[in-house]
Amino acid sequence: MWHGATGPLTSRERAVSHRAEPRFQPGWRLASATIVIGMLGLLGVFFASNAFYVHTVAVGGMETLTKEEVFALTDVANFHLFWIDPEQVRDNLMASPTITEAEVRLGWPPQMIQIIIQERQPALVWEQAGVATWIDLQGQVMQLREDRDNLIRVSYEGIGGTEDPLGPNDRVPADVVSGALQLRELLLDVRLLRYNPDYGLGFRDARGWDAWFGTGTDMPDKILIYNALVENLQGRGIQPDVISVADSEAVYYSTLLGR
Repeated sequence: MWHGATGPLTSRERAVSHRAEPRFQPGWRLASATIVIGMLGLLGVFFASNAFYVHTVAVGGMETLTKEEVFALTDVANFHLFWIDPEQVRDNLMASPTITEAEVRLGWPPQMIQIIIQERQPALVWEQAGVATWIDLQGQVMQLREDRDNLIRVSYEGIGGTEDPLGPNDRVPADVVSGALQLRELLLDVRLLRYNPDYGLGFRDARGWDAWFGTGTDMPDKILIYNALVENLQGRGIQPDVISVADSEAVYYSTLLGR
């Protein structure tokens, strides 16, 4: 039987005879699909796990505020970590009259939200309409959180007794605060000052009269004038009812009839 030519194979025929059968290659599409599926699965774990929902915060710098109060101020209870904007949380904290500065950082469980705050420092206690509040150096109204014996107390005397308590959006003029602090340093025996919108700061002198000093930072000069006037009146046997040095250029006193 004839099988055709039996001569040697050409180079092309040898290459074809040794070519391997093609095999399946996964390619980049399969790799991309695997990555996407993995990411979706990871996101599913993040959103399904209770560990990524905010139920507490880590807080530093507290003096009078509690951790629970700071957490309530953040307004992110039960929020997912991915939904939280640190700047918005800071704005929420800064809305509190007690907080003067706040820093907010995001992390991973268990301390997903880390907060450092700086509280305002009270300068005096202000009593108005039966309600006592703290006032800081800038006149900012703050909630009174504890009794502090080292703070001077100022009792507001309104007109007709119709005044309302101070609210968080109210402010006490800075010159009233500075004047009260100066009087506290100059009058060591006086623990309670009065404030009248017309006469400014004052107190009931233990010798039997009302003393008024206005407001501002010139209290040392006014005290000198006041003491000189008191000495003059007592030397003349005059018992005043009111002494006012609120305007150091228009000092006056008054007496009751027959005194």
